[in-house]
Amino acid sequence: MTPPADAAAIRNSREALIGQWNLVSLTAEQDGRSFRPFGENPVGILIFDGEGRYATQVMRADLPKFSGQNRMRGTPEENHAIVAGCIAYHGTYTLRAPGVIDMHITACSYPNFNGVDQTRTFVIEGDEMRYHNPTTSFGAVATLIWKRAGGATA
Repeated sequence: MTPPADAAAIRNSREALIGQWNLVSLTAEQDGRSFRPFGENPVGILIFDGEGRYATQVMRADLPKFSGQNRMRGTPEENHAIVAGCIAYHGTYTLRAPGVIDMHITACSYPNFNGVDQTRTFVIEGDEMRYHNPTTSFGAVATLIWKRAGGATA
């Protein structure tokens, strides 16, 4: 028996999503203005596995180094720069529809998101994914461009 068309489309969308993605850009919109909360050249990784798990981290490329050799003893200014310049979280995901991901956040560097469910939308063309996050930790809507690590899959 052939699965329904939307089940096949969801399966194809999921197969296209699985793998490692490297961040190309992140632009946010808030109150009619566009800005880059992680700087002009953010770095990041997003990984979706075939078992319904994901992990991601995004950070500024220009994070300042700490003055000492112990990150647990950073100055208030050093700690602020790192907290404001990084986000990391992981959890589980399901595809609700082609291009629509329901994500359960298990743990996050912004603890207010621990245990929270959120939705993202995405479009994949070749080895590029345009990904929309309407529920960022900084109160804006973000558009992220990711490039598949290793290039496009067949």
